[in-house]
Amino acid sequence: METLRSAPSPFTLKEAPMRGKPMDIEKQDTAIQTRNIIVGGCARGGTTATANAFIAAGWDKGQRCQQVLNPNIDEFDGQRAFNEDIAWINANQAIFRRFDLSDMLSATHPLPYEPTAQDVQMLLEDKNSPWVLKDPHGGIHWPVWSGKFEDTTLVVPVREPGANIRSLVTWMGLSPLKAAQVWWRNMSLQYLWSQLFDDVVLVPWPEGTGLEALGADTSVFKRELIRAEPLTLGDGFHHLTRLYEKMTCSPS
Repeated sequence: METLRSAPSPFTLKEAPMRGKPMDIEKQDTAIQTRNIIVGGCARGGTTATANAFIAAGWDKGQRCQQVLNPNIDEFDGQRAFNEDIAWINANQAIFRRFDLSDMLSATHPLPYEPTAQDVQMLLEDKNSPWVLKDPHGGIHWPVWSGKFEDTTLVVPVREPGANIRSLVTWMGLSPLKAAQVWWRNMSLQYLWSQLFDDVVLVPWPEGTGLEALGADTSVFKRELIRAEPLTLGDGFHHLTRLYEKMTCSPS
């Protein structure tokens, strides 16, 4: 009988299974404050500001971290989107390439592979614990990464879909339909991971509820900068609103 095996690692970093429900952040003890953090979520959904909140509290972003990768001004902190480790970005992009999938609109999660200990060591060689890595695609690939990093939690900021979609349209030039598809693909997968893995925390955004329990410094947030009117979702997009309500425990 054939055995389905994970694919070999599709990338070379030299080039630059826990199950259960999401952690109840209100019931965690102070030990969680020393956990390493990977920020997932969706582009334009508060990922930069979330990473900044941990960096401000002392988490190490690493010497390799790029200061400016995105020329757009982040609406949550008034700065250019930054604090992304190029090796981490490349590692997640390579998973998409290995399975010939688009990083924005792949239909499903790619088949898993097992990163080697050397792969993980390369990602962390410029960081001291506790550290923070930011890339929404790291959240998409969480079944690949979960358990590979010691004492690590995936933090998923969850922004209201209409507002997130409008920001994707405004700042990334996507059509409203494609932006809606991007939000759905990112957030539906990461909601699923929150149900399957114990090391995932969903954080309503921009409220940031629960981040302080994780040790983040939310005083760096400039929520008064958020002024964009959310995009109104039509009748065909009620499932996006329903998913948002599930992820944030918002009333219907």
